Amino acid sequence: CVASAIKRAVFDRPGRKTDVSYPFVFEALGEATPITSGSDDDTMMVRRHIKRSIAKIQFCYEQQRAKQPTLAGTVRVAFEIDATGKVTRSSGDGVDPAVATCVARVVQGIVFDKPSKPPLSVNYPLTFRASP
Repeated sequence: CVASAIKRAVFDRPGRKTDVSYPFVFEALGEATPITSGSDDDTMMVRRHIKRSIAKIQFCYEQQRAKQPTLAGTVRVAFEIDATGKVTRSSGDGVDPAVATCVARVVQGIVFDKPSKPPLSVNYPLTFRASP
């Protein structure tokens, strides 16, 4: 998750105490389980590929949060992966239409591994909230 990655990061020491804060939290990303029509291996594969695209997904939220500082909530992205790993359809709803559309577009561009029983239908919840 982002927090554990930051804890492992090594920064040059500036000579005085420096507080670093990350402007948002993905509550569900590490813990949320995508609901798939496939096997446990398919579920793990989907989670792995979503995590690889997390920076792009975060950008979707941050773009809108700049306009709406209190923006928070869950995007539910529904998509289907064909036998080659290509996303054949992707849609999102929740939080804000612009965030949901952007996240769906990011997911549409991900090339997944080949699922065990194509087509693989996925519903994935992503919860966003600004950190305090």
